[in-house]
Amino acid sequence: REKYIEDWRQKPNVPMQPEKVEHALGEKQSRLEIIVWGDYMGDATAKVDRMIQGIMQGRDDVWYVFRHYPVNQQCNSRVTAMMHEFSCEASMAVEAAGVVGGEDAYWNMHNWMFAHQENFTLDSISEGAQAIGLNPQDVLSMMQDIRVSNAIRDDIDSGSVFRPRSIPNCFINGKHVPRPFFGDDCIIDDIASEVLGEDVRQN
Repeated sequence: REKYIEDWRQKPNVPMQPEKVEHALGEKQSRLEIIVWGDYMGDATAKVDRMIQGIMQGRDDVWYVFRHYPVNQQCNSRVTAMMHEFSCEASMAVEAAGVVGGEDAYWNMHNWMFAHQENFTLDSISEGAQAIGLNPQDVLSMMQDIRVSNAIRDDIDSGSVFRPRSIPNCFINGKHVPRPFFGDDCIIDDIASEVLGEDVRQN
């Protein structure tokens, strides 16, 4: 476990360019800055997201950015396999919710998507939109809008620069986290504890 954390320590700082459409929680230039390229249908991405948002509870010194990287060739030509059948539609639905309802709607749909990934189907999109207070038809229609496809493509392009070997692909304070999991245990909270100078690990 310590070796995995040391691998992060030894990584060089990488300048991060902002996206044209950036979705973030917290304040930029916080003590702890985390950027994740993830797949809404991926269990590992869900675990990382859950841990980061748990760390953020009651704090104002964490900045968290989520960027789309669906592992599905239907919308991501940078991958060679379809790991999750509905990854593209999930990203489209979350991004569309943000266009329709603003940043709060984006994060509400983001959270809803991870909470329902195990039984997600295309019919679930309407259920998710309604659950967060949006008109389902508005979200479904917006999924076909060029603003949605452009935002997802921009995230994929920026993430592909780093040639990710696995998803989620995580950066903490500008340094790549080569292996965010030690076995089944996510080590994001260990690194966060080091950055913040206090134990934020969740029991």
